[in-house]
Order: sequence, then C-alpha cells, then structure tokens
Amino acid sequence: MKNTDMNIEKTKEKISEKDKLKIKYNLKLDSIKQHYGVEFTIDYFKDNNINKIRFYNLEYKGTIKNISMVYDNKNRNIDFICYDYSKESDANKINDRTMINSINRDKKIKLVIAEVERLNNEYRLELDKIDKKYSEENIKELEIQKNTKNE
Repeated sequence: MKNTDMNIEKTKEKISEKDKLKIKYNLKLDSIKQHYGVEFTIDYFKDNNINKIRFYNLEYKGTIKNISMVYDNKNRNIDFICYDYSKESDANKINDRTMINSINRDKKIKLVIAEVERLNNEYRLELDKIDKKYSEENIKELEIQKNTKNE
C-alpha cells in the first residue's frame, strides 16, 4: 500500500511541476506578444513541438484589415493568408508576398517566430528534465525496495 501511495504522490508532484512550467511558458509567450505588439496562437504536435503559429488582427497600410497569417513550422513559411478589405480595388493592387514582407518588417514576424521557437525548445527541454527526474527517482526507489527485501 505504501508503494502505490508513494507513486501517486510522485505523480502529483510531477504534474504540479509540469503545470507550473506551463504557466511560466505561457507568461513568457504573453510577454513576447506585448513586446512585439502581435497577437498569435500556437498549434502543437503531441510532443509539444510547434506545428503552426497563427498571427491575427494585423493591418496593412490601413486599407487591408483583420489579416490572419499562418506560419507552418514544417516548411518554415507563411503558407496561408486571409484578410478583410472595404474596396475591391484595394485588394486587387496588393500582392500577398508584398503584404507578408511589409508586415514582417513592421511587426518583425520572423523575430517573433524565432523567439517562440527558442522558448518552445527551452520548455520542451525542461519537460524532459522533469520526466527524467521522476523516472530516475522511481528507479532509485525500486532499487531501495529490492535491497530492503533482500536483507
């Protein structure tokens, strides 16, 4: 009975540490949003690796509003863009690539992406450390239990 109680406690501690790390990670993401003045959401794979970053509520030269862009981490490109416009003549004059480059210059999208990727890598390393820490503790506890049984 003691062993399962101990395992439950260790699991609770591990979850608690991961939750604290997730909160810290989200706070750092929020500070990136505030620093660069860009709104974004992140889609993750199961292993907490970045799949896509969606930027939204961007503007271009005051004529094109509510721009959303999706950065695909696999091909390292912005592969989707949509926007609202009031006059069709405004939209016809604009090339999507030119718009993306201009927004990148104004909002430093590439720097935001690099910051988010760096932060995500740090987060994943910390998650791995937590997993390793608790797996090592479990191995040590099992060895201690074996030694006490053998005596």
